[in-house]
Amino acid sequence: MNLCLIVAVSSNGYIGKDGTLPWQISEDLKRFRKITSNSVVIMGRNTFLSIGKALPNRENIIVSTTLKSIENCLIVNTLDEAINFSKEKFPEKDIFLIGGYAIYKAGETFADTLYLTKVDVEVEGDVSLPGFDWENWKEVERENFFDEGSGTNCALIRYVKSS
Repeated sequence: MNLCLIVAVSSNGYIGKDGTLPWQISEDLKRFRKITSNSVVIMGRNTFLSIGKALPNRENIIVSTTLKSIENCLIVNTLDEAINFSKEKFPEKDIFLIGGYAIYKAGETFADTLYLTKVDVEVEGDVSLPGFDWENWKEVERENFFDEGSGTNCALIRYVKSS
């Protein structure tokens, strides 16, 4: 079981705008689906609202103090509660923290793996990637790819936390 962060970031540091992704990159979404399938995904309320439904083929956990009941989702009050529940209930599954800002910021402490898609585009945004302590992360894998639909160069980079 790995506890992973997975996020896409623009070249100028943004991960969101107006409650959604500031780009449409189908190749990155395909990679996200492949990497997170058959796992647990933990997200904040705004990330869930931007998606609008439970992600198929995954255990969906939403961290929120205001949402009450969402079909095919478990709602908990804190990230600690979400992680502890996931480890206890699904010990064989990887756990992915999929957003937003507060989940990423708090989640860096717990995570051992980071999947970071660098999107080679500058965008207007209102949510940036939290300031991770990059000295704790070591790049172990990088795959550059081009999304034909958007005409955008990207790199999917996998980092592991240094011990």
